[in-house]
Amino acid sequence: IMLYGPELRCPSTYTADEFTPYTLNCIAEGFPKPDTVWYKDNEEVDLPEKLTRRDAGQYVITASNNHSNVSVTVEIFVQCKSFIHTSSMTDCICCMAVFLKCASRGYPRLNYTWHYYQTANVMEENEDGVSLLKIHHANADNMGSYTCDAWNSKGNVSKTVRVTVIEDYLPLIAGFVAVTVIAISIIFLFIYSIYYKNTKMRQYSFENPKFNTHNGNVAHSNGDLQFPMTKLSKQHICA
Repeated sequence: IMLYGPELRCPSTYTADEFTPYTLNCIAEGFPKPDTVWYKDNEEVDLPEKLTRRDAGQYVITASNNHSNVSVTVEIFVQCKSFIHTSSMTDCICCMAVFLKCASRGYPRLNYTWHYYQTANVMEENEDGVSLLKIHHANADNMGSYTCDAWNSKGNVSKTVRVTVIEDYLPLIAGFVAVTVIAISIIFLFIYSIYYKNTKMRQYSFENPKFNTHNGNVAHSNGDLQFPMTKLSKQHICA
């Protein structure tokens, strides 16, 4: 009897349909008969009878016996319909930029198609399996439904997003407040000017003065009133 270490033969890649029975042949030979263990993300796993998209990924298969051990790597792809991740409603402020993202999982690689009311300020970009719809300076014309179709050879799926554009009243409110402040300032200045004219700028006349023996040094004003004055005797006049 010849004893020898394990030999392991597995395909480097394997593709299976989701929820469908599959056959993945990995042959381990050696004497004594080697034990085979599957690992994914450094954890020991057992493959299910039917694969799902969660089972896709890279696996390490190890075969070992008393003599030695050997490992190979297998990449498993699971063909499945797409599954779109996006919100169902988007509210945006008028004149702002809006971004609608259509991201999905599926294999083979997905294609995207958008359905919406075409306007000049809307652009589509596809990158790294994600479709992005950009609405520049959103306005009332951009309100409505936006439907994203994701499809591959296994099927297609759609998701609709409702976009509502909300008017931004903040600039209008700010403008109204500014106009109100200016109007109040003008009214205040007008009232103050009248008050100043009536109280601070009275006219006084020195024509035909009348002498007052009781209070000769106080001038009384009431419109164009004359100053009451006291007549001085000669003895109070300095030479």
